[in-house]
Amino acid sequence: MSVSRLSALMLIPGLLLANSAQALDIVFDYRFDRSGWFSEDSSAGLMRREVLQQAASVFSGFTDNLLAIDASAGNSWSVSFQHPSWSNWLEQVTVSNLLVPENSLVVFVGASSFSGSVLGAAGGGNVSAQGSQAFLDTVAGRGQAGALAAVPTDVAPWGGSIWFNSYQPGI
Repeated sequence: MSVSRLSALMLIPGLLLANSAQALDIVFDYRFDRSGWFSEDSSAGLMRREVLQQAASVFSGFTDNLLAIDASAGNSWSVSFQHPSWSNWLEQVTVSNLLVPENSLVVFVGASSFSGSVLGAAGGGNVSAQGSQAFLDTVAGRGQAGALAAVPTDVAPWGGSIWFNSYQPGI
């Protein structure tokens, strides 16, 4: 579980606590878990999902006002990141026009077997966007003025990906 907590910490640094803000929701997306390590069809997969939810609950007290990212006519965006079930360390995946709900971070989750000692890795990826200036500002700042400042005082991530080493026993 410490890898999950560390990864989540890497994804949401700098979020401000504010009385008028909404609770932050971490949404796990398993669509790229090609090994089935987090499968809903196995008790082990369900247990792993529950452990991730427990790790995410550590951040239940974090609040913010993050705008949704929702591409519309004339606006588009994509995010590229390390495949969370990579077959080689350089394998990337791109998701176009991902819907990121208000006050949420989307985290793509997967696993693959790697005989090294690394337990997992996480990151935010690279974002590309086209469209109106308002849409570009939403993708880059999610309503956080400080995230768009010349000297940033806030962050506004969309989410990220996390990979787990399924080779390690006892995870």
